[in-house]
Amino acid sequence: QEFYKPDRRPAPPDHGTGVAAILVGKADYGGLIPGAKLYAANMFEINEEGKKVGSAIGLIKSMDWLASKKVDAVNMSVAGGNNKVVRKALDIANRQKLLLIAAVGNWGRSDKPAYPAAYKEVVAVTALKGGELIYSHANTGKYVDFAAPGVGIWVAMPGGGGKIQSG
Repeated sequence: QEFYKPDRRPAPPDHGTGVAAILVGKADYGGLIPGAKLYAANMFEINEEGKKVGSAIGLIKSMDWLASKKVDAVNMSVAGGNNKVVRKALDIANRQKLLLIAAVGNWGRSDKPAYPAAYKEVVAVTALKGGELIYSHANTGKYVDFAAPGVGIWVAMPGGGGKIQSG
């Protein structure tokens, strides 16, 4: 399901496809929970300058839609500042008792937390390079809950095939 402004077009599904394959893809190809039911909500759009941006209103609509589907957990591959509209989206999710998981961001900073991962009710995940090294672009801080492989990972792409990505 796509949630973007009527005067804009949705961003390409590359990242979402890769994350979906990692989560529910076949175990032979690295899927973590193959066979699980997946609902995809896209809140990314192309702005007037042709850049991919996240829509906070799209995030609210996404949370509302996911809650209506009675999902157990929501993966959020989005990182930004502390935002009242994003906070509203998380309030919707919390009222519905959704488990929220978010990337800590790829700014490579420890002095500026990324949201929604930095909210206390969100499970914050960072990327590892190899078995022990923190990804050089990953944010760090006390809000990080877990680390998982995230550098040089083969991910599926829309239309078939795949490529190596990090983040």
